[in-house]
Amino acid sequence: NAGGSADDRAVDIAINSTGDRIYVTGNCGPQTVSFHSSDGSVVNRSPVGSSDYFVAKLDAATGIFLSAGMSGATSSGSRSNKYAEGIDVAADGRAFVCGGIAACGTGSLAGVSISDKTSCSSPKIGFIARYDSLCTLQAAIIPSSTNSSCTDESISDIHVQPNTAVQDAGNIVVSGYTGNLTALGTTVVGVPNRLSSYYAVYSPNFTSGNTTPVRANYLSQGSGISSAVAMDKNGFVYLTHNSSDSLFQSCDTFVSTGDQDA
Repeated sequence: NAGGSADDRAVDIAINSTGDRIYVTGNCGPQTVSFHSSDGSVVNRSPVGSSDYFVAKLDAATGIFLSAGMSGATSSGSRSNKYAEGIDVAADGRAFVCGGIAACGTGSLAGVSISDKTSCSSPKIGFIARYDSLCTLQAAIIPSSTNSSCTDESISDIHVQPNTAVQDAGNIVVSGYTGNLTALGTTVVGVPNRLSSYYAVYSPNFTSGNTTPVRANYLSQGSGISSAVAMDKNGFVYLTHNSSDSLFQSCDTFVSTGDQDA
């Protein structure tokens, strides 16, 4: 198990292609987090800010933590909260984590600057981060040119396409949402002043910054938030989406029947 004296929670889990390694991500408070293995060994890690997220790798057969680390973010604000929402792992052992950062203070993630949004009612921005097989931060994407504005946004889920796939082999796909127009590098997604879902496909070898995806698209009608993403072997992307408005442009228009529909 893993935890400390604060409220610590695991949020997602992934298994590598050979089935012998388990990768976990979760969120924790400001106190030291202890990772307890089945053999009695303990590894301690220190969070940054008022909350942080962790990345850990275990041996599937023994339950022993092989490596563990925190987000690797820096922050000048004690209320800067970092939340992991999803994790997946590539065939080479690199882990990819997505989530959101409530930027109450300036900071950075793998050298990508995080602007202070303390004055915003919705200060969260999305991120994608890559970790090596030792759970050490390698690179990160803050996929928005509006991360200095008061747009509410996050990355909800992440999927690594198998190397055996016909389309996008080895690439990663994420689902996210934004409350305004958002730039993923040179690709713009979203609807002005309204929550909308999008997906974006990236190379797993991305460099830190606001990287342009291989491809991306968004739901141009409706108001809501995506929560999960998957991609089939032919590269078709599937999103789950919770909406309180009509959803599609086509003749298959969805009409909401309550406060929230899927």
